[in-house]
Amino acid sequence: MTDEAKALVERRYLLVKRGLYYAPDRQGYTGVKATAGRYREVDALGLDGVSAVHEDEASDFSPACWEETKLAHLNTIIETQAREIERLRGLVQYYLEGSRDW
Repeated sequence: MTDEAKALVERRYLLVKRGLYYAPDRQGYTGVKATAGRYREVDALGLDGVSAVHEDEASDFSPACWEETKLAHLNTIIETQAREIERLRGLVQYYLEGSRDW
């Protein structure tokens, strides 16, 4: 495995400080796992008050995430899924109507 590939594999940790995840490229903080940056575990070493949590063990929302942020993120997911359901419903309808013509 190349060094570059190893670096990608290792970047599976979320850094946590004061109950919030580090955003990508250490550009602020976020309470939402989906928008958090991914780092190497060693990136937390030597940083005061910073811990590393493997992405598989991190919760969807950090401990200090605001309720408003959680609701906004969940509403976005619901809206996205609703649009996908409508798209799929349209495809099913198209194929059902098309099959009648055969």
